[in-house]
Order: sequence, then structure tokens, then C-alpha cells
Amino acid sequence: MHITRQADKEDKEGACTRCAQTEIPAISVPRSAAFAAKCILTVFFAQSRSAMRFNETCNPSNPTNQRDSCPSIYKSCSIQVGDSCSWRLVILVLDLPGFGFISALTVASDGTRVVCTQSGIYTLPPTGLPTLLAGHITEAGFTDGQGGAARFHYLSGIAMDGDGNVIVADSDNHALHKVTRAGAVSTLVGNGQKGYMDGSGDAARFNQPQGIAVDEDGTIYVADCYNHCVRQVAPDDWAVSTLAGDGKAGAGFADGLGSSARFCDPTGLALDMDGDLIVADSNNNCIRRVTTAEGRVTTVAGNAAYDQGCADGEGATARFYAPKDMAVDGNSNILVADAHNYRIRMIAGAAACVTTVAGCDQLGKIDGTGASVCFLTPRVLALDERGRLIVADGNRCCLRVVEASLEPPRQLTAARELFLQVRARSLACTFLRLFSLRVGPTLSGCCLA
Repeated sequence: MHITRQADKEDKEGACTRCAQTEIPAISVPRSAAFAAKCILTVFFAQSRSAMRFNETCNPSNPTNQRDSCPSIYKSCSIQVGDSCSWRLVILVLDLPGFGFISALTVASDGTRVVCTQSGIYTLPPTGLPTLLAGHITEAGFTDGQGGAARFHYLSGIAMDGDGNVIVADSDNHALHKVTRAGAVSTLVGNGQKGYMDGSGDAARFNQPQGIAVDEDGTIYVADCYNHCVRQVAPDDWAVSTLAGDGKAGAGFADGLGSSARFCDPTGLALDMDGDLIVADSNNNCIRRVTTAEGRVTTVAGNAAYDQGCADGEGATARFYAPKDMAVDGNSNILVADAHNYRIRMIAGAAACVTTVAGCDQLGKIDGTGASVCFLTPRVLALDERGRLIVADGNRCCLRVVEASLEPPRQLTAARELFLQVRARSLACTFLRLFSLRVGPTLSGCCLA
């Protein structure tokens, strides 16, 4: 574990240069005698079955303590204590080798993060420890049940309905499940066999369902990846129908209405502010839009007539390389995980102007701003209640946070108001516990208090 604490600007000799600073607005708190005398950073972590704890106590004027503990779990953070006793979280990386990778992510209306690994679903509340909601750390299967008794096989899509239930795409089981807030798992559609068939419940067939979205009426939309189409599931009888594309026609690229449209391995789905679907058409290297009223498909950005590439620009002049997932903010900007370009891109305005938010050609895990950032393979995106992007990066259990100041989606407005109220109270306190990072034996989470 690497903990880097940086000194006041006056203390040049004690400052550490191991991690680069990121231009993120600092949160200022009043200086108090108690706080100036001593800063305490407490880190809890657990490895396997043995939990360990250490306290690092340092004087802000001489922050030279550094610890390397728990070598199999990498964490990095940088906290700057300035003249006004301000702090900022420059980077937070959560990485647990051996747990596969984070394959799906969403944020609940109360700010709770709900994270899927390949065979388990976990909740990470804004404060507190992560909890296994359903499934298992590593054991795959196809079993409904309560909590840890349920089994999944490669979870690859997640969304929440209006009642707070989690809907997941169980890709290798070719099925969709509902998970209640109490962790009860039931299969909605599909029965573990791949295929292409509309119908209700277990009569329906999918082939590697991936991204999903749920609208305000409870209709579930599914990127049926290897059937190269977008399906929808009615909330009253779980009847599956094909909204756009044709699972019998195979892959292709064509705008059009309903079954005349063509996709090639659609992966991510997101609902825009008008209630239409934004689709990451991964192997066409394009972002598409599907109207939910009639299934009309248009291309928002990118052009499948050309090979993959990386170019900013408007609409068809932009280039992507295997975009995997999207998130839509409260101002209708589309954020794209451009996986094989190792970048986060943004599509804005009626002209669909594509720009690069962060990332570069270099593969890696380097933090910073803009083109100085290196990603491994950004696969999954979600916006939190503070307008930050949470990115699942690479083939390991790793989350990265992009401070972006975006407008949160409408369903997170209440969570944002709560965050602002809590932050206002924190700023009025004379003592601020800087940072508390807790890691459980199954997945890691953080608590800023």
C-alpha cells in the first residue's frame, strides 16, 4: 500500500514527488489548533481472513512517513495539506488481484455504488463497508436464491428499476435476473441456453446479453451482443421482443427502422434525456441512437465504413476503437469508454462534437489530467451523485475516479443534494478526519468523511 502525503508549500525538503498532482478543486476547511498539531490517517484493510489495521500519525510540516503494506493490494492516494489546511483526493485506485475484473457498475439514487464482478454483486455505500448482495466471489453457476446462495456466470450489465431492484445481464447464462434490495435473486428471462427467440420468461433466448437499461415505466432494454440487436422486455409479463436489428440476419451496419437496422456486437446501453437509447456498437466502432417509441436507428458519431481509429470531430468524422460503455449526464452529454483507444471521450451538442476527456495512446495506469492520463482498458462507466465519472479500468478489479464536474443524471439529484448538505456541515467543523479507506475481504470501498 502506498500512502503519499505532501507537505505545505513552504516545506520544500519534506515534500514528496512520487505522485503527480491533478488539477482538482480543493475543499478548504478552517484550521484549528488540534488539526494543525497532528493529522491522523487511518487505513483499514483485510487480506484473506486476517484483518489488519495501522495508524499513520504525522506532523503536517514533516509528512515523510510512507508505508508499503499488503503487497497484493495496491492503493494510491495523494493528499495535500496547504496553507489553508485544504485537502484534495487526487486519485483513488481500488485493485484486488484474483477477483477477476469489474464487469458492470451503476449508482443507486441514494449514492450507493452497485458493482458486478464476473460472478458476484456488491454494494458500496457512500460511507461504510462493501457488502456482498448476491452471488459468489469466484464460483460460477446458474442458480436463483438468496444472497450468497445464488450463482451467476459472467455478469456484464446492470441497471436499477424504480423500486430499487437491481437488474443484471448474466452473459454466459444468456439470461436476465432481478435482485431485490434484500439480495433475493430470480430469473426474469432466458434459461441458460443461447439462441435467438422472442417470447416470455424462460421461452426467450439471448446470445451473450450485455449492456442493459431500465426506463421509468420499468421496460428493460438489452444489448443482445452476439445476436447483433437490441431487445426489450415488457415489465408486466416479461415478454421479450426485438426493438432494433435482426438476430437472424447477423452482423452488419445500417441505420433504419426496426429489423432493417444492423449492428455488430452492441455492448453498452444508456438512456438519454429524451428516453431514447444510446448504444455502443462496439465492432462497428460507432455510437448509435435507437428511439424507444419505434426502434428507429441513427448513427450519432463514428463511421463503420472506415476502420477503427482515434479522432475527435463532429459526427461521422470522429473515430472510435471498440467503444464498450456509455453514461449520459444531466445535460445530455454522452461519455464513452473508448476501450481500445485507452480514452474517455465525450459527445456533446446537436452536432455530436466528440472530444477526448482523458487518456492517450500509452497503455498504463498513470493519473493526471487530459492526455497525461494512461488507462489500461476502460470498459465500464458510471456517473455518481457529484458528477464524477467512475471508470472500471482493465482486466483487474480496479475502479478509477475522474473528477469531471458534470451534471448528475436526474435520478441522482436527491443524492447530490444530500452530498452538498453533508459537505457544508463538514466544512463548518473544526476537525476533519482526512481520509478513511476500508477494504473488505471481498471487494474494496472508500469512505470520505
